[in-house]
Amino acid sequence: MSITVKLDLPAEVAEKVRAAGLLEPQRLSQMLAEELRRYQERAELQKSVHRARECPGEPMDAGEIESEIKAVRAGRRRQRESGN
Repeated sequence: MSITVKLDLPAEVAEKVRAAGLLEPQRLSQMLAEELRRYQERAELQKSVHRARECPGEPMDAGEIESEIKAVRAGRRRQRESGN
């Protein structure tokens, strides 16, 4: 698929981005793909934060989180060692 994009940039900015090769179709495509990825990651993070805030109870403190992480790691280590 191909689309045409028209940009209205100040002359100084246009000269600099052209000189840097940022107006080349391949580079524009790459920049837009990177920005789309960041946009989607921000949206997913916002959803995760919203879900976390909906959880009942009090938030865990750093010590509780660390204890949970250690417990999960120990469980995984036991599974690896037992061959499962």
